[in-house]
Amino acid sequence: MANIPTALYLQGGPGLNCAVERVWFGEKHSVLWWDQPRFPAEKENAYQATLDAAAEKLAELHRHHGKPRDVIGWSFGARLALDLAHRTPDSIGDLTLLAPSLCLETAFTQLAANLATRGAGISLPRSPHTGNHEDFMQRVMSILAIPELFSYYWAPASTALFQRHYAYTAGSDWFDLDTFTAISREVIRRPITALATDHAVRILAGRHDPYFDLETDIEIWKRILPQASVRIVDSGHMVPLEIPTVEWIGSPTCAS
Repeated sequence: MANIPTALYLQGGPGLNCAVERVWFGEKHSVLWWDQPRFPAEKENAYQATLDAAAEKLAELHRHHGKPRDVIGWSFGARLALDLAHRTPDSIGDLTLLAPSLCLETAFTQLAANLATRGAGISLPRSPHTGNHEDFMQRVMSILAIPELFSYYWAPASTALFQRHYAYTAGSDWFDLDTFTAISREVIRRPITALATDHAVRILAGRHDPYFDLETDIEIWKRILPQASVRIVDSGHMVPLEIPTVEWIGSPTCAS
């Protein structure tokens, strides 16, 4: 691996770090597995602070290499990548979005509906997206209380990968609820704007992703990123851990 990574990886959550990716992939790839900042639950403007930190990290890579750097966003990291592309168009190169979540309220509504159909012991009505953070967090906490919740995030054929992931995360600080709370409070009210870019954009959506409606969400993403190529892969929500890295690391312009 090069001493200075050539691509920036934006983790999901919000509130996740890249501890798993660093163990899972080791030093095989020239990717910066970037840990986003963490915040107390009451922190104001936490999403803006995260976006600022991501822009600073991307600018650092840009300065070192002397040219724009590619960005990979997984799950909620795709929303961060979109806003980063708006903010720093001269520093960002090609975009790869994996199992992308654009709107947290929509994503968790879809997740709740999916879990209900799979007998996960949850029954939450579809509610309008009001931007009420307290209501949103009540829904999230009901979902987080489901036993073995993360087992539903994987494709049926990915049981061994789920068990490997569980071993890495058990007893770790992989997810920080306070950061999730602080960032979600701001971002559910933040407008979403379409992006016009000359760079290649690819979206990889999991066929079994409980957060993602293949018909509706692909249509939404195509409106936000009209130039994007979209491919459905045989995975759940954990796309970067379920499919070969050759399918998502490297320039989209070189991908088949």
